[in-house]
Amino acid sequence: MILWQVKKNNEYVAMKTPSSFHLDGEDLDEGAYRSIANGKIIRPNIIGKKWQSAKFSYNYLTESEAEEIVSTLNIYPMEVKFKSPIFSTNGMFECECYCSKFSIDMQQNKETGATWNELTFTLVQGKKVSGQ
Repeated sequence: MILWQVKKNNEYVAMKTPSSFHLDGEDLDEGAYRSIANGKIIRPNIIGKKWQSAKFSYNYLTESEAEEIVSTLNIYPMEVKFKSPIFSTNGMFECECYCSKFSIDMQQNKETGATWNELTFTLVQGKKVSGQ
């Protein structure tokens, strides 16, 4: 199953499937406040609904797999498609995003040959898409 793809040289390239994947959606608004009269949230200007961030985690990676993924995270802006039930066509959400945070631990694993353990990173949507 292809979980995420990145556009490189004007073509989407399937990336290695992560060990775990987590989505967050957040509405962005301007000037929101809570009424002191009745406690209701007042949201006069909703900029966009369900802006997404996606957290990816990999348990074990070879040297070349780690290098490919981490170097891809340097692309800005990054055009990606990832599996999402929100604002998606055919199960894939397409957006412009950036890597807001990543970490990776080195660990030699003699059974799998992996040299990297626990790569985690978060991609954050950076541009509004149709429907938001």
